[in-house]
Amino acid sequence: MVKEIFETGKQTESSRSNCRILRKKGNQASYKKVKRSMNEQKLYSVYLKYQRSQPSSRRARGDGYPNLLKNIEITKPLQALSGDISYIPTNEGFEYTCTIRDIMSGVVLSSKTTGNMKKELVPDTINSLQKSWHLPKEIIFHSDRGSNICLLK
Repeated sequence: MVKEIFETGKQTESSRSNCRILRKKGNQASYKKVKRSMNEQKLYSVYLKYQRSQPSSRRARGDGYPNLLKNIEITKPLQALSGDISYIPTNEGFEYTCTIRDIMSGVVLSSKTTGNMKKELVPDTINSLQKSWHLPKEIIFHSDRGSNICLLK
Protein backbone atom coordinates (compact mmCIF):
# COMPACT_ATOMS: atom_id res chain seq x y z
CA MET A 1 0.00 0.00 0.00
CA VAL A 2 2.88 2.36 0.76
CA LYS A 3 4.28 1.90 -2.76
CA GLU A 4 0.82 2.38 -4.30
CA ILE A 5 0.26 5.66 -2.41
CA PHE A 6 3.76 6.82 -3.29
CA GLU A 7 3.30 6.20 -7.01
CA THR A 8 -0.19 7.72 -7.06
CA GLY A 9 1.20 10.87 -5.45
CA LYS A 10 3.68 11.50 -8.30
CA GLN A 11 6.55 10.49 -6.00
CA THR A 12 6.17 13.58 -3.86
CA GLU A 13 4.58 11.91 -0.82
CA SER A 14 6.86 11.79 2.21
CA SER A 15 6.67 9.05 4.83
CA ARG A 16 4.61 11.39 7.04
CA SER A 17 2.16 12.03 4.20
CA ASN A 18 1.93 8.32 3.41
CA CYS A 19 1.29 7.56 7.07
CA ARG A 20 -1.51 10.15 7.21
CA ILE A 21 -3.11 8.78 4.01
CA LEU A 22 -2.96 5.20 5.30
CA ARG A 23 -4.66 6.25 8.56
CA LYS A 24 -7.40 8.12 6.66
CA LYS A 25 -8.09 4.90 4.75
CA GLY A 26 -8.61 3.12 8.07
CA ASN A 27 -5.27 1.34 8.33
CA GLN A 28 -3.01 1.32 11.33
CA ALA A 29 0.30 2.91 10.45
CA SER A 30 3.16 4.41 12.37
CA TYR A 31 5.56 6.93 10.93
CA LYS A 32 8.57 4.67 11.68
CA LYS A 33 7.06 1.65 9.91
CA VAL A 34 6.08 3.67 6.84
CA LYS A 35 9.53 5.26 6.71
CA ARG A 36 11.22 1.86 7.02
CA SER A 37 8.98 0.41 4.30
CA MET A 38 9.79 3.30 1.97
CA ASN A 39 13.53 2.93 2.62
CA GLU A 40 13.43 -0.84 1.98
CA GLN A 41 11.58 -0.27 -1.30
CA LYS A 42 13.96 2.58 -2.19
CA LEU A 43 11.09 5.06 -2.41
CA TYR A 44 12.38 8.59 -1.90
CA SER A 45 10.10 11.57 -2.19
CA VAL A 46 11.03 14.47 -4.41
CA TYR A 47 10.37 17.95 -3.08
CA LEU A 48 10.12 20.73 -5.59
CA LYS A 49 11.24 24.01 -4.10
CA TYR A 50 10.11 27.08 -5.90
CA GLN A 51 12.35 30.07 -5.39
CA ARG A 52 11.15 33.49 -6.21
CA SER A 53 13.50 35.12 -8.64
CA GLN A 54 15.24 38.16 -7.22
CA PRO A 55 15.69 41.08 -9.59
CA SER A 56 19.22 41.73 -10.71
CA SER A 57 20.41 45.14 -9.57
CA ARG A 58 22.50 45.37 -12.74
CA ARG A 59 19.40 45.16 -14.93
CA ALA A 60 17.32 47.31 -12.58
CA ARG A 61 19.72 50.26 -12.50
CA GLY A 62 21.50 50.03 -15.84
CA ASP A 63 25.10 50.99 -16.51
CA GLY A 64 24.77 54.53 -15.15
CA TYR A 65 25.75 53.30 -11.68
CA PRO A 66 29.20 51.70 -11.93
CA ASN A 67 30.78 49.70 -9.10
CA LEU A 68 33.33 52.21 -7.79
CA LEU A 69 35.08 49.55 -5.68
CA LYS A 70 35.71 47.17 -8.58
CA ASN A 71 39.43 47.88 -9.04
CA ILE A 72 40.26 49.59 -5.74
CA GLU A 73 42.27 48.06 -2.93
CA ILE A 74 40.90 49.16 0.42
CA THR A 75 43.89 49.87 2.66
CA LYS A 76 42.60 52.19 5.40
CA PRO A 77 39.50 52.77 7.52
CA LEU A 78 36.88 55.22 6.20
CA GLN A 79 38.12 54.75 2.63
CA ALA A 80 34.89 52.96 1.68
CA LEU A 81 31.57 52.41 3.41
CA SER A 82 28.76 50.00 2.66
CA GLY A 83 25.09 50.42 3.38
CA ASP A 84 22.12 48.08 3.38
CA ILE A 85 18.59 47.77 4.70
CA SER A 86 17.47 44.75 6.73
CA TYR A 87 13.87 43.64 7.17
CA ILE A 88 13.24 42.35 10.69
CA PRO A 89 9.96 40.48 11.30
CA THR A 90 8.23 41.27 14.62
CA ASN A 91 4.84 40.44 16.12
CA GLU A 92 3.56 43.84 14.98
CA GLY A 93 4.92 43.63 11.42
CA PHE A 94 8.34 44.52 10.05
CA GLU A 95 11.04 46.79 11.40
CA TYR A 96 13.43 48.27 8.85
CA THR A 97 17.05 48.90 9.80
CA CYS A 98 19.47 50.84 7.63
CA THR A 99 23.08 50.14 8.59
CA ILE A 100 26.25 51.80 7.33
CA ARG A 101 29.57 50.14 8.09
CA ASP A 102 33.21 50.68 7.33
CA ILE A 103 34.33 48.05 4.81
CA MET A 104 37.91 47.84 6.13
CA SER A 105 37.10 47.28 9.82
CA GLY A 106 33.51 46.05 9.64
CA VAL A 107 32.51 48.55 12.35
CA VAL A 108 28.92 49.80 12.20
CA LEU A 109 29.22 53.57 11.97
CA SER A 110 25.54 54.45 11.85
CA SER A 111 22.24 52.65 12.12
CA LYS A 112 18.60 53.73 12.10
CA THR A 113 15.50 51.59 12.66
CA THR A 114 11.90 52.50 11.81
CA GLY A 115 8.56 50.74 11.79
CA ASN A 116 7.88 51.69 8.19
CA MET A 117 9.86 51.87 4.98
CA LYS A 118 10.02 55.51 4.02
CA LYS A 119 12.39 57.23 1.64
CA GLU A 120 13.90 59.23 4.54
CA LEU A 121 15.43 56.13 6.19
CA VAL A 122 18.65 56.09 4.13
CA PRO A 123 19.27 59.87 4.10
CA ASP A 124 18.54 60.06 7.86
CA THR A 125 21.10 57.30 8.50
CA ILE A 126 23.67 59.09 6.33
CA ASN A 127 23.00 62.42 8.11
CA SER A 128 23.49 60.69 11.46
CA LEU A 129 26.75 59.23 10.15
CA GLN A 130 28.02 62.63 9.01
CA LYS A 131 27.20 64.19 12.41
CA SER A 132 29.02 61.46 14.34
CA TRP A 133 32.10 60.90 12.17
CA HIS A 134 34.60 63.14 10.41
CA LEU A 135 34.51 61.66 6.91
CA PRO A 136 37.13 62.36 4.24
CA LYS A 137 35.90 63.95 1.01
CA GLU A 138 37.13 61.07 -1.19
CA ILE A 139 35.08 58.41 0.64
CA ILE A 140 33.22 55.83 -1.46
CA PHE A 141 29.73 54.73 -0.45
CA HIS A 142 28.87 51.26 -1.75
CA SER A 143 25.38 49.73 -1.69
CA ASP A 144 23.60 46.83 -3.38
CA ARG A 145 21.89 49.34 -5.71
CA GLY A 146 18.48 48.64 -4.26
CA SER A 147 15.53 50.96 -4.64
CA ASN A 148 16.65 53.13 -1.73
CA ILE A 149 20.04 54.08 -3.14
CA CYS A 150 21.48 57.35 -1.95
CA LEU A 151 24.80 58.97 -2.78
CA LEU A 152 27.15 60.75 -0.38
CA LYS A 153 28.41 64.08 -1.65
